[in-house]
Amino acid sequence: MGCIQNTIKIVFTGGGTAGHITPGVAVFEDLRKYALTIKGQAGTFTPEVVWICSRSNTEQMLLDTYGIPFKFIFTGKLRRYFSIKNFFDIFLVIIGFIQSLFILRNEKPAILFSKGGFVSLSPVLAARMLRIPIIIHESDYDPGLTTRITARFANKILIPFKESNIFYPESYKKKIMVTGNPMRSGILNGSKLRGLSYCGIKNNKKIIFIVGGSQGALQINKLLEKCVGELCEQFIVIHQTGGNWTFEFKHPNYRAYNYINAQYADIAAAADIVVSRAGAGAVWEFAVLGKPMILIPKGPDSSRGDQVRNAEFFEKKHAAIVLKGKKVNTENLINAILTILKNDDLRITLAKNAALLCDMNAKGKIIDVIIKQIGGSYDV
Repeated sequence: MGCIQNTIKIVFTGGGTAGHITPGVAVFEDLRKYALTIKGQAGTFTPEVVWICSRSNTEQMLLDTYGIPFKFIFTGKLRRYFSIKNFFDIFLVIIGFIQSLFILRNEKPAILFSKGGFVSLSPVLAARMLRIPIIIHESDYDPGLTTRITARFANKILIPFKESNIFYPESYKKKIMVTGNPMRSGILNGSKLRGLSYCGIKNNKKIIFIVGGSQGALQINKLLEKCVGELCEQFIVIHQTGGNWTFEFKHPNYRAYNYINAQYADIAAAADIVVSRAGAGAVWEFAVLGKPMILIPKGPDSSRGDQVRNAEFFEKKHAAIVLKGKKVNTENLINAILTILKNDDLRITLAKNAALLCDMNAKGKIIDVIIKQIGGSYDV
């Protein structure tokens, strides 16, 4: 008789933005390929994932795209500042906690894997009460508020950089591991030729890829609106605008797309420079691809914003040029672009330093931690 084939349930949670979903999806993509052998149990086990998310249509559509079953809960946003909404959101967190208890009791997972964001608070607390092992992965250089709260309950805390250790209490050090951030499987398979073909580019001008995330970035879009004509006189500009932006500028060297999905890796491969927000996932992917970056982080010019901290870390490592606060204007943007594209040594240095910060095998390390935590070993 052959080996008995069983399934082992793993519950993922996280959300609030796509940045908390996409890295988890990347882990799921590879995790489902493994056949696990569990210590003390006969046969092999196929990982089966269920995701606890918010009621956000964006999150649910993204999970549905990858065929990941999900259960939604009510969520309350955690704010560091006073707001009357905090009072009402406490009740939403309590409701979400009760919902999470029912979901976890029904699913009976071997482990809970949290990608952070305010959605994950209730499931982590429920998993702790039910004595379900918890792994938390934080993508940003410094931990968000939810991670700071839930880290005390985790069996393992996975962080992106060794320098991120400073944000955690000394008592947590034994359960912290530096894994890096997981990337989508297709991001390394981009083709410059396919990217050029898709965009209809037939000249040898250098290419600027401007992207503000899946929803676009109003601040970046307004900056570009004032200087895109000047940039297009010398370069090709490929612009992911987001679905809520209309800009009627026409130029042979300008390509605008509301949202880039299947062709994203190809366009990134073709780009000579990237202008981007400083979300952890986007910065990590561009760094691994060896792209010199100009980062315009979202949020106030303070150390409390996650994107600001991400950008400052890369700037300190001489791995990106950062524009923030009062420095965010068209003159500085143009100067930064020209400085990089007119200086081959600088372009190479920025790309090399960024690539050195980011491990392209992060996904494999995270999967290894998950499987070992449930007492398993595996074969592809």
